[in-house]
Amino acid sequence: MFEEQLVRVLAISALLGLMGIAGCGGDGSAPAAAPAETFAAATGCESLRSLRLQNVEITAAQAVPAGTYQPAGSTSAFGNLPAFCRVIASLKPVPGSRIGVELWLPAASWNGRYQQLGQNGWGTAFSSYWGSMAPHLRNGYAIAITDGGHAATAVTDATWAIGFPERIVDFAYRATHETAVASKAIIKGFYGKSAVYSYFNGASTGGRDGLMSAQKFPTDFNGVLAGSALINWTRVATQKLYASQQLLKAGIQGAAGASLLDLARKSAIAACDADDGISDGILRDPRSCRWDPHALLCHAGQDSSSCLTSLQADALTTVLSPLRDPVTLEYLYPGYLHGFENDWTGFGYVNGTPAHAATVYKIALGQPDWDASTFDVHSDLPQVEATLGFMNADQQADLSAFRQAGGKLIQYHGWQDAVTMPERIVQYYEEVRNRTTGGDLAAEQSFYRLFMMSGVGHGGAGEGAWHFGAIAQQAVAGDAEHDAVLALRNWVEKGAAPEKFVATKFQDGDVTKPVMLQRLMCPYPRQAVYRGSGETQSADSFYCG
Repeated sequence: MFEEQLVRVLAISALLGLMGIAGCGGDGSAPAAAPAETFAAATGCESLRSLRLQNVEITAAQAVPAGTYQPAGSTSAFGNLPAFCRVIASLKPVPGSRIGVELWLPAASWNGRYQQLGQNGWGTAFSSYWGSMAPHLRNGYAIAITDGGHAATAVTDATWAIGFPERIVDFAYRATHETAVASKAIIKGFYGKSAVYSYFNGASTGGRDGLMSAQKFPTDFNGVLAGSALINWTRVATQKLYASQQLLKAGIQGAAGASLLDLARKSAIAACDADDGISDGILRDPRSCRWDPHALLCHAGQDSSSCLTSLQADALTTVLSPLRDPVTLEYLYPGYLHGFENDWTGFGYVNGTPAHAATVYKIALGQPDWDASTFDVHSDLPQVEATLGFMNADQQADLSAFRQAGGKLIQYHGWQDAVTMPERIVQYYEEVRNRTTGGDLAAEQSFYRLFMMSGVGHGGAGEGAWHFGAIAQQAVAGDAEHDAVLALRNWVEKGAAPEKFVATKFQDGDVTKPVMLQRLMCPYPRQAVYRGSGETQSADSFYCG
């Protein structure tokens, strides 16, 4: 769904798998603490073909020897893998539903835990997940993925959904749940015992999947790690279409438009950078930045590439303001924040119509050839919400059942994410507090903690640090402050809640290159505060205040 940047994130994950980085907690993260014991299979891998489970057809069960493995049809090989059983299954919970599942089961070194990865984009082929599965397999997890119940060919493809309502339900939440149920049953059939703990780990669409699971199926997972959650598909798509519409009308398009957005981004950061006590090119919390695009208005004779016309400044001001119904003036969704502009460019806001947003509308309206130029917030959004509103993960704020089941939820999000507004993430966190704990922050943080990432966009773009061992990320140390997967496990199994994380930024965004920056991530509403001395590139120079 999120084209270029998610491709880059997945490429990092695949690179880590190809490198054979062993003992990884996240995707390429440092080794987790060794389990007290490991378990071997109680039956042969191939015998799983005869396992009979309701609504489950196991179509393949392949014993893979230890070493390097290159799946059939793959151009990538994954090194340093333990021997494992690769299972392919098809789930058919209701007529019209066919959910694909792939499960990797360590043959002799299972740590007793199950981990499920979230979807990417609209749900993609298994091959795009293998690089994320390999590190967890090395760490002893039984690890599963799902195709979301369909095979979308591209971000612009709406044909998989139009006329197939059960596929949409699968994608929205059912595939995640059914994959967990089937995978746990297959695990029991293979090892002769059930998984002691179950975890979920996903970002973007996968972040939404994790939230949906906590809401609708509170006992599926003991712990959920949900990043960059695309929390509201219908209003995110509407906001993207509206923002792109404003940029198009103002002539902020193509390479020249991207250059103007970068000019605005740099100007906003320069104006507000020091508000957090240091000048480091990172806005700690861009909500506090009050920079006005009209400060860049062109003067007579000025080069148009170095300034904004009145129409362009007005357009940016509109996009930076909350989205409202143009007729009723009803508040619909938060606006963008300063520093977002890299994501605006990366996700196609200066190329006419963002493909993902248009596809949401095509599916909702049942029109594969829907013309985005006809888009109207007032008339179109109600139709879209009536059809696809159930896909949104911010409709249920009462997580009492998840809390009572002992579930733990770690959510993280970049302050410069222009795909799913960070302010909506914060709003939802506060809604959960009010609905679940009566406004008690300490009670909420006993099971649910949110970590906001300064200077980080969707998929990790931006000036900030974002690698801390979550999905498609690298961690630089084998402790819970650097490894989100281990932190979640410690919280669930030992009651040790995460008080902070240390996020890392690598040179050129390449995990094989030197570390350029490390910064604290603090449980919201706390923030990383500079101590007043020390290198600003070091996390030790900050505290959570």
